[in-house]
Amino acid sequence: MLVLSWTLKNITPEALHASLLQALGPQSPLSKTLSSGALPGLLLIFKRVGCNVGRAEIAVSQQTLKHCVRCHKKYMERNNGRLACQIPHKVSSIPCCDQNSSMCSVDRHTTVASNVAYNGVSLVACGVGALKCLKPTDG
Repeated sequence: MLVLSWTLKNITPEALHASLLQALGPQSPLSKTLSSGALPGLLLIFKRVGCNVGRAEIAVSQQTLKHCVRCHKKYMERNNGRLACQIPHKVSSIPCCDQNSSMCSVDRHTTVASNVAYNGVSLVACGVGALKCLKPTDG
């Protein structure tokens, strides 16, 4: 227990996140070991510290193809995440945003238009200009 506590105190959240995702990847030699024994324990720990594992279980079981009202790409919730929806800056005489990063927006995909801060340049609502998206639906 002390070793785990020390490790958690001395690793950045980003490094822990990246390491866990890499270990769970299909190319990882650890993936077979983790899936057979350690994953139920890890999920139990996540539940006990308040992570919404139930929502994740629902998301990975859904087969519905959705339309993102931010980037206008199709996605499945199982593939959604904090970095899934990336929109680069659009070169224009009108600045698209006040961010100094390489992307205008990096977020989760969404089907809810009120979750998007449309700017009329890089972030455009469905049906505006050349976009011929279907009317978005919640869900």
